[in-house]
Amino acid sequence: MARYTVRWVTYAEEQRDVLPGVARRELHLLLDVLTADPQRHGTYSKREDQWSASMSPFGVMLYTVEERWLTITVLRVLWLE
Repeated sequence: MARYTVRWVTYAEEQRDVLPGVARRELHLLLDVLTADPQRHGTYSKREDQWSASMSPFGVMLYTVEERWLTITVLRVLWLE
């Protein structure tokens, strides 16, 4: 099965760039499984028309999935400490 490509909106890139080390590792692990199958490992919100997936108990990533282009667009990365 083909892997999905990850795109970042500017705001999500800025959030990613200031994550602490442990959060970056969790994000890397999450992206690894999401690029294999973003719908299996996420939860879809029909109301928001976007997906969410948790990064351990302290973080969440919001994203969209473009099936035609096999692309995940990261909208937000949230981490609570």
